[in-house]
Amino acid sequence: MFLVAVASLILLPPGSAAATARLRRVGRRGHARFMDRWLTTQLLWDTRADFQRSARASLVDDMTVSDFRDCWRDMAVPGRNDDPESRLRRVKRFALGTNAGRGSWTAGLEGAGRAQLLALLWATYKAVTSGIVGADYNMPFHLDAIFQALRFAHWALYGFVYGYFYALLRGFTPVGKAAWLMLAVLPAEVLPMVTLTVDPQYAAATSWTDMATGCVGVIGQTLVVFMLLGLWWEWSLARAGGMKWSQVRNFRRLSSITVPVGTVLVAGATAFAGTWAQPEVKPPTGVESPQAAQQSEPPK
Repeated sequence: MFLVAVASLILLPPGSAAATARLRRVGRRGHARFMDRWLTTQLLWDTRADFQRSARASLVDDMTVSDFRDCWRDMAVPGRNDDPESRLRRVKRFALGTNAGRGSWTAGLEGAGRAQLLALLWATYKAVTSGIVGADYNMPFHLDAIFQALRFAHWALYGFVYGYFYALLRGFTPVGKAAWLMLAVLPAEVLPMVTLTVDPQYAAATSWTDMATGCVGVIGQTLVVFMLLGLWWEWSLARAGGMKWSQVRNFRRLSSITVPVGTVLVAGATAFAGTWAQPEVKPPTGVESPQAAQQSEPPK
């Protein structure tokens, strides 16, 4: 319960229930209006900055002070409350904070499918190559198979939480919301790896190197899934608003490309390294496997 409370404080900003409730009720047309308003405001913000730089020379040559003042006033960010940057941030939050007319369950199921698809490679590898820690050969009710399936599909649970609670999550953009959710679930991903590598009860040979490698690999896997999930969600919001993704994410700006792509590449390399560098776990003790029992029986 304590961990759930801490995760709730991380993911759900206090005092935002009313605003996020309105965002969850926004339909597809309302989402399109929010997107159009944000892009228009962002264009005014960027144009005003360019005008400020170019007007220094124009004021000396052919622009009067009154003309400059009129242009500067006309390109102001719409609104009266707060400063212009805060107004731009608020418009962006409303544009990228809605479910684009999708219901909570629909968005949750979409998030579950996308997250599971993004994590399919190493989820399948782990399900095939590694067993259940602490399992024996006589587990009733096929519990070992159930645990294996749950471990394979736990990425879908994260994606469902992301989609279902998207409007409520902390952050202003899909990538930002995914990053906050990743911070909340990282302990659940890292702590089992620590136990498998340094606890003599489970590890065949305890090793701090294996612990560091395994933890870094798990962090890389989690980062890849949530980063790509956020970018995919951003693309879907742009399409739902009737716009191209390039209008939402400015690919002409170097940072908008290098930051997500570089993060995904580094995290992907780390994830693959950590996936194939699995710790050696002790086999089940105390109960013999059926095959070993048959081999140990004396011939009749």
